[in-house]
Amino acid sequence: MTHPLRQSRSTHGARGTSLEGHRAAIPLLLAFCALIYLFRLGAMPLWEPDEPRYAEVAREMLESGDFVTSRYDYVRYLKKPPLLFWMTAASFALVGKTEFAARLPSALAGIGSAVVCYVLARSMFGGLAGLFAGGILATSLLQFALARVVRFDGPLTLFVSLALLLFWLGHQEPDPRRAGRVFLAMYPVLALAMLVKGPVGPGLVGLIVFIYLLATRNLRMIARMRLPLGLIIFAAVAAPWFVLAERANPGAARFFLLGENVSRFTAAAGGHPAPVWFYVPVLLVGMFPWTGLLPAAIWHGIRYRRDDEPQRDNGAILCLTWAAVTVGFFSLSGSKVEAYVLPAWPALAALSGSVLARFAQGQGPRGAWRWAYAASLGAVLALVLAAGIGGTIFVRSGSSVPSAAVPGLTAALLVPTTISGVLVLAALFTRRVSAFVLMTAALGGLMVALAGVMVSVGAERSLKPLALRAKAELRRDELLVAYQCIERDLCYYAEHPLIVVGGAPSEFDFDRDGARRDDMWVPEPARMLDLLRSAKRVLAFSPRRDYGELRSDYDGPLYVLDERNGIILFSNRPPRYAGTRE
Repeated sequence: MTHPLRQSRSTHGARGTSLEGHRAAIPLLLAFCALIYLFRLGAMPLWEPDEPRYAEVAREMLESGDFVTSRYDYVRYLKKPPLLFWMTAASFALVGKTEFAARLPSALAGIGSAVVCYVLARSMFGGLAGLFAGGILATSLLQFALARVVRFDGPLTLFVSLALLLFWLGHQEPDPRRAGRVFLAMYPVLALAMLVKGPVGPGLVGLIVFIYLLATRNLRMIARMRLPLGLIIFAAVAAPWFVLAERANPGAARFFLLGENVSRFTAAAGGHPAPVWFYVPVLLVGMFPWTGLLPAAIWHGIRYRRDDEPQRDNGAILCLTWAAVTVGFFSLSGSKVEAYVLPAWPALAALSGSVLARFAQGQGPRGAWRWAYAASLGAVLALVLAAGIGGTIFVRSGSSVPSAAVPGLTAALLVPTTISGVLVLAALFTRRVSAFVLMTAALGGLMVALAGVMVSVGAERSLKPLALRAKAELRRDELLVAYQCIERDLCYYAEHPLIVVGGAPSEFDFDRDGARRDDMWVPEPARMLDLLRSAKRVLAFSPRRDYGELRSDYDGPLYVLDERNGIILFSNRPPRYAGTRE
């Protein structure tokens, strides 16, 4: 049996392309993904609440030099493993403390996932399918969005898809020794998945592999996977941080593994309850603009089980199992967030890439299903037009976008929408490979245009200017307070310990006693008056309504320095800079 990455794809028919199996495919895909993922990556302030929280943990990690115990607002924060924080801290050290640097690890993970998807689909369905699969993954809405924000889901998807790629290659390798080496390479990748988001990564991969082997009646393959040695390698990579964290913070392992994993699955921990069908609309919206391909892709994957091509048959089964297990697992979880199912996207993109490749090469089924393939592309066209027109209407409504940005954003939306629409029609009627490739590239441009809209909206929503004003006013020995509000971007951009008065930040869950002991968390709102009456200068953020009540209770002068989006920055001492009112 020939190795899947080396075998010929002569069965693809007369409409093949020089791009198929071409050595330039990966560099082209890398360049395309880098363009759409890195373009204006740092233009928008960090998006509340997750981005500034995780960036602040990385900033404090770099500041303290402690890479074992994570901290948020100088309080121990052990809700997440450290790998994303390590990567973000390294990015800060290399690039500087910027929004671009904070998001760079997620963007690189997104680029890596697209390359892995290309290699996977190429080995399963051929070079052209691989190229389309990489492009589909890169330009699908959920993947694109999460590659441009500071979150754990992008790196987790990279490590899960890479581990499953290595499993697939080992599974297809006829030489037992070579297969064993490929399987062994899977275990450190699983350890990285463990370090990025805990046991969910290795657990998903293990469940997918087991169900796939069960479905293909090939459980004997487990004996070739060198599990004993693999588990030793896995533990050697993943265990040291857990041991060190537990030694430095007794109870950390139990808090993380049980409190942040088991409880999140068995109950709606974290405030994210949702019905079991929650991920159905997530799939439909998150695969935009390729949603129309999903029915054909799923049917196409099932149909392969009747083909006389065992390798493609197995590849389709693995992708279907991968997607179904991922979505099913998180659908059963008590806590649901849209980003959780991102690891299913490479499998869906691989199946969709196979559909596009067969349609482009004239190999789709006859009769009604051929029209169904055409209808899938028609749905892509409809979604593209809807997004472009809807985005334009939103921009021109002027509700959330600065008026100066409206003309540029309108053009940025309408131009790629028009080009994408024309190229989708060209691909539909000419069925030439070049039209499909250009269509994918144009859709990448549309995604960048939509990101431009979010940049403008995010800049308007952000409290970054308020935090920077506080940073300019503050001295290190003065107090910065969040009164009756929990806004993480204030903590990150001010770069100063932020005392939380009132409320109960979830970031302090592991060390609430320590936060209270160190006066970083003051749960009693009435104590705000004591802080204002103290000898120290206090700068505070507060919602407008709570500030009004506080102002009526306080017997001294308060000085308003700035206000943004309903949050007031005020002080109990005269400002150092002009532009304030008493």
